[in-house]
Amino acid sequence: MSTATSTAPPQARPPTGSDDHSGATTRRRAARVLRTAALRGGAFVATLVLATFVAFWLIQLVPGDPATAIAGENATPQRLAEIRAQLGLDEPLLVQYGSWALGALQGDFGTSLYSDLSVTSLLAQRLPVTLSLVACSLTLAIVVGVAAGVIGAVRANRATGKVVTGAATLGIAIPNFWLGLVLVTVFALWNPWFPATGFSRSGDGALEFLRFAVLPTIALGAAGVAEVARQLRGALLEVFTADYIRMARAKGVSGTALLVRHALRNASVPVVTVLGLLINRLVGGTVVVEVVFAIPGMGTLVVDAVKQRDYPVIQAVVLVMAVIVLIANAIVEILYRRIDPRIRSS
Repeated sequence: MSTATSTAPPQARPPTGSDDHSGATTRRRAARVLRTAALRGGAFVATLVLATFVAFWLIQLVPGDPATAIAGENATPQRLAEIRAQLGLDEPLLVQYGSWALGALQGDFGTSLYSDLSVTSLLAQRLPVTLSLVACSLTLAIVVGVAAGVIGAVRANRATGKVVTGAATLGIAIPNFWLGLVLVTVFALWNPWFPATGFSRSGDGALEFLRFAVLPTIALGAAGVAEVARQLRGALLEVFTADYIRMARAKGVSGTALLVRHALRNASVPVVTVLGLLINRLVGGTVVVEVVFAIPGMGTLVVDAVKQRDYPVIQAVVLVMAVIVLIANAIVEILYRRIDPRIRSS
C-alpha cells in the first residue's frame, strides 16, 4: 500500500537585517548631506553679512559727506541736515546697515545718491561687462597656462622648459596695472592695432568684442597664466616620479597616453585649487584693469562710488562680487571632489 507524499511550500527565510542596515546607512548619508549643506549655507550667509558690514563700516571712515556732494559746497547746514535725514544718514550705523540689508533681501538695493538711478539698473548694465572680462581672463589662464605647464614639465631639462619657467616667474611678478599701461602704449598708441579704452558687448559681434577684449584680458589674466603653468609643471614633475608612471612606461605606454590618461588627471588636483584662488584675484583685479582701460564695468562703478561716497552702490557691488566669489569657490570644491576620489570617500 503506497502512501502519498505531499510537498510543503518552502518556508520564507527570516529577514537577515541587511535591508534595515542599508536603510540606516542611507539615512545616515542623507543626514550627513543635509548637515553639510546647512553648514555651508550658514557659512555662505555669514560671509556675505560680514563682507557687506565691513564695507559699510569702512566707507564711513572715508573723508567727505554725501550730503555735501549732493547739495554742493555752498549748501546751508539746514539743507545738509535735511538731505541726511531724507537719506537716513543721520541714523546710527547698525540702523543704516539693517535698513539696507532688509531692502537687499527683497531685491531692492536702493537708489544711487549721486545719479539718482536705480542701483539694480546700474548693476544690470555693468555686471555683464565684468563677467565677460573675468571669463576671458580665466579662459586665457586655463588654456595657455595648462599648455605652458605641460611644456615646462615635459621639457624640463631643455631650453624650452627653462624659458617657460622663467616666463612664468616673471608673469607672477609683473603688476597687472603696469602690464596694462605697457600694452596700451605698445599696441594702442605706437601700433594702433587694438583700442586703448572701452569695451564692446558680445552682441556687437565676435570680432569687435575680441578687438576690445584682447588687451584687458592679457593684462588681467597674465598672472593667472603664470600661476597655473608653475603649479601644473611642479605637479607633473612630481607625478612623473611615481611608481605607477614607471610601471606604465615599462609596459610600453606611449608618452602622449601616459600624459593624458595618467599624469594630467593626478596633477590637476592642485591646479583646480589654484583656479579657485585665481577667480578671487580676477574679480578683485577687475577694479584696477577696468580703470586703466576705462571699461564701464563693476570696477569703475565702485571706484566712482567710493569717490562720491555713494553708499548704496558700494554695498551692492560688494555684495555681488562676494556672491560671485563664493559661488566660484563652491564650483571649484565640487570639481575638486570629482577629481580626487579620496575626498569623495571621506
